[in-house]
Amino acid sequence: MKANPNYAAGYNGRGLIWEKMEDYKAAISDFNRAIELDSKVAIYWYNRGCHFYSLGEFQKSLDDFTQAISINKKNSMVYASRGLAYSKLQMYSEAIKDFSQELLLNKSFQTYNNRAYCFAKLGNYMKAIEDYCFALSVDKENVYALYNRGLLYMTIKNFKQALNDFTRVVDKEQENGDAYFNRGYCYEQLEDKEKAELDYEKARTLNRVDSLTN
Repeated sequence: MKANPNYAAGYNGRGLIWEKMEDYKAAISDFNRAIELDSKVAIYWYNRGCHFYSLGEFQKSLDDFTQAISINKKNSMVYASRGLAYSKLQMYSEAIKDFSQELLLNKSFQTYNNRAYCFAKLGNYMKAIEDYCFALSVDKENVYALYNRGLLYMTIKNFKQALNDFTRVVDKEQENGDAYFNRGYCYEQLEDKEKAELDYEKARTLNRVDSLTN
């Protein structure tokens, strides 16, 4: 960069290093300079957008991701990132569109999780369950998908399916007090009072431990 102060890629690369070093002011300065020198490179906009996202400046990140997409419409990770920014801004319909576009380019189970969350926030529980099911068909050990699918099954009063999901969660995370509590509620709705109380007591015990730890 000393030899060529107009080397945009150098500023972009150094910006990434500054960001890892948590020198955000220096990072944004370098990303700005890279874009100033060559505004037609999508990755420069994407990297600055990721920087803004990390700082919680979601509207700025969304704007940068949109600019990156206008330059390169084939990069799946930019749609996924903009979908997350939309989700943070509670613009769930727009997020779903981006996650759907990302899935056309790259079948990522994490994106199914993200889209399911947005469907659930819009009250489209069956679509959300469908996405969590697909995520679990790819990664059967995904506790996030299991737990959230269990919550959705509870919401639509399918307590048997919800109970199965929470059981799988506690099998993997034996200290998950929320999963025990929710499973207890399912047992209660299915009129198995004894098992319900056992799970409620387990949840109370774990929550007391959490309170002492915190």
